Amino acid sequence: MEKSEYTYGTSSTATSRLEEVAKFFNPLATDLIRQFVSVPRDTAVDIGCGPGFSTNMLAEAAMCRNTYGLDRSREFLELATERFDHCTFLEHDVTQVPFPVTADVMYARFVLCHLREPVKLVANWITQLNPMGLLFVDEIDAIDTDLEVFRTYLAMAEGIIATQRACLYVGKTLGAADYDAEALFNESVVLPVTNRQAASCDQRQLKLPVNDN
Repeated sequence: MEKSEYTYGTSSTATSRLEEVAKFFNPLATDLIRQFVSVPRDTAVDIGCGPGFSTNMLAEAAMCRNTYGLDRSREFLELATERFDHCTFLEHDVTQVPFPVTADVMYARFVLCHLREPVKLVANWITQLNPMGLLFVDEIDAIDTDLEVFRTYLAMAEGIIATQRACLYVGKTLGAADYDAEALFNESVVLPVTNRQAASCDQRQLKLPVNDN
């Protein structure tokens, strides 16, 4: 499978953007994970961890003794290792299995919208779970806004991602697919976002399906 490039790069600006995204989505992801993980698990894996903000969230939410972040960006991995030394960060292309470790809990946020064959990737990721393991996936169904500047931005972002043969609004595709796993939770929720948050996270009003396979 061909590698795709990072849509927003791996610069300090890209890192700051991901930190803003984490500030908004980490509490929501924590609440979801804790619905299904009520006792400490042994191993968690953050798929496409970037600079580690979601990995740190996963470690706390899943109460795992060992938490790993997987990414192919050495720049991001170096930043993550420096900031979150209680987690382990490994260089790995998440489109390829096997992973360096198998896990009781896996999490991926806004990764599949940048990758080709997302349903196939989820199916592959499921094979890297330990027995009774859980996979949490956050992706977007749609983004609605009345502001023309955001509509223009979103059209540009959708087009850039499409050049990599990926889909910004991959949530609907993932939600409608069949997997060799039991779907414990699959729901779209509307999240209102202020203009200030949209400017920092590149998103305004989101419809976010959260899949737990």
